Formats: sequence, C-alpha cells, structure tokens
Amino acid sequence: MVPFLFVSEGRVGFYQTTTKNGRRCSTAVGYLGGARKRPNLTILTNIFAKRVILGDKRAVGVELLGKSGPYSYKADREVIVSSGAFGSPRLLRHSGIGNPELLRAAGVDFQHSLPGVGMNLHDHCALDIVYELNDYGSMDRFNLPRPATAAAGLQYAAFRSGPLSSTVVEAGAFSYSNKDDSSPDLQFHFLPASGAEAGIAAVRPGFVVTLNSYFVRPRSRGSVQITSSDPSVAPRIDPNFLDDEYDVEISIEGVRQSREIMGQSAIARHIKAEHLAGGGDLKTREDYLKFVRTYGHTAYHPVGSCAMGTTEESVVAPDLRVHGLDGLRVVDSSVMPSIVSSNTQAPTVMIAEKAFDMITGAARAGE
Repeated sequence: MVPFLFVSEGRVGFYQTTTKNGRRCSTAVGYLGGARKRPNLTILTNIFAKRVILGDKRAVGVELLGKSGPYSYKADREVIVSSGAFGSPRLLRHSGIGNPELLRAAGVDFQHSLPGVGMNLHDHCALDIVYELNDYGSMDRFNLPRPATAAAGLQYAAFRSGPLSSTVVEAGAFSYSNKDDSSPDLQFHFLPASGAEAGIAAVRPGFVVTLNSYFVRPRSRGSVQITSSDPSVAPRIDPNFLDDEYDVEISIEGVRQSREIMGQSAIARHIKAEHLAGGGDLKTREDYLKFVRTYGHTAYHPVGSCAMGTTEESVVAPDLRVHGLDGLRVVDSSVMPSIVSSNTQAPTVMIAEKAFDMITGAARAGE
C-alpha cells in the first residue's frame, strides 16, 4: 500500500487556454493562418500518408494516397513526421522502421531496426464524477432550445463574448497524494457542465457539474501496433492503463479527493446528488478499485511512442532525428520519453518550436 497524505499546499486556479477573441486558437489557426500564402508552403488536405520512402539509410521522400490514387514527393533535405502519438509510430512501422519480428508478422518489409517504435505509449487515465445541482445553473442549459440559449448565441455571434465563449474546462487544481513526492501528483479539472463520453454518468442537462481527476506521472506503459501491411487498417492501440499497481492507488486517491472537495460546505450546499458511471456508491476500497478499473479513460494526452533518448529503446535522438537514419525527424508528442505533469498541448507546441530552431539551424549550416 502507498502511504497517502492530503496536503493543503496544492494549487487551485483558472487554466491558461489557447483562445483568442472568444474562439479556440488551434495551432492551425495560430501558425498556419498567417503563412498560407507563402510560395514555399503547400497545404494538402484529405490526404493519407502511406509511408516514408527510404534509400541507403536515408529518408528520401513520402508516399501519399489521394482521391486519384497513390503518388509521392521527393525530399531534398528532410522528412518531418508529425502524426501524433498514434499516427507517427504507425507511419514509421509501415515504412519498415521498427521491431523486425513485429514488422514481418504484419507483412511489412523490414528496412531499419528500431524496437522502440510504437512502445512506451502512455497517457493520463482520467476519472470523472458528475454532480447534480439543486438549481438550473449548469452550462448544459445552453444545449436546450430556450430563449436564454438564443440570447447567448446572439451575444457570441455579435461580440464573441458571453457563456458560449467559455472553454467549459476553465478551472482546476493540483494536489498531493503521496507525502514523499516533492511536487503535486494529482490534477483536477472542474467543468460547470456534464461529461459527454463513455465512462461518465449521464444526468439531465442544465443541472450538472463534473470533477475530473488523474495521476499526472503514470508508470504504466502501452503500445501502438500495426496488424496489417495495409496502411489504411487502423493500428491496435493499447494504452494499458493502470497496469502498474502504484497508478491504481494514486488514481483511487484522486477519486477520494474529488469527493472530499465536492463535500466541502461551500459547494456541498449546491449539490443535490452525486452520480457515478455504473451507478452505486463508493464505500469500500473494493468499490473504489472497481470504479477506477472500469471507468478510467483517456485524458487525450497520449505521448511516448517514438521516445527521445540515447538508449536502445529510444526512437529519436535529442535533436529529434530518427536513430540510424538521415533526413528523418519526428516532431510531436510521441517523442516525450515521459509525460509532463499536466496537459500536453503547450509542451507539444514547445517541441515544435524547438524543432523549428534545430531544423533551420541545420539548414543554415548546410547539413
């Protein structure tokens, strides 16, 4: 058993968000928006990347699949793979890069041995509890056809302000579960609305808030495996959540602290009932264990499947070049050897900006 201690020195506050003028500012909006007209940039959509073309231990191009069939592009300097923690290992493996035995089992011609491709996948395992309110005040009320919904829609359309400009996930907290940790190991997200996915209790709209928790430094590791030589066949993604017993114990503590937070007098007076996916109550450790193992789900923070490092299991070097190959880099969250102790979007943008500096520096040096 892990020694738990709730420490009050956690942090609570509003999250920084990637929004601008009341709208989501994605990386496509923030970075591509002002670059679309550049003559040295071509943006293709509805295109499927089949493989990286290799020649003499070097990436020399990419093969794509469009509406009219397959075609390819030659790379004079480098191929940059940025398909995410699921897509990048899939693309490398279909290019013949990975564990030779697994590649042959999938019917892919082996090109370059890198056993770590597709391994080391991990993510934050999220757990949600829904609370029904006494009053009709949740953000979910704007999903219903009411005069207030129309008014909110007009306010947003005219001024990009009001309730519809909210990200919904605006506030959160970090807390400690283990007295031996030097930094918080639990993260919470508060939503003044209901969850909308499997593993979250469904309650009538307009009366619901949700509190989410997860262990920020999971030890469990999963994988991304291809099962066919056909690149259009989706890979088998196994996050292997809660494989490590320590992850289980910290996740249980996160749920316990969620209930403790919502039981405080300042907020408990607004709560009519607690709702758990699957129903029932959490009284014994076995109840908590069953809930965590049954209803834990992705926090949409997958990382690690093309891990950066210098070991035999590493896929890319510190400069993000794929080990043993020239002209090929991976630039996305898959290169994180270990997940950050929070959300992954901003660190992934940082990885991309650092990669830009390294790539342009190499180009200026004539590499």
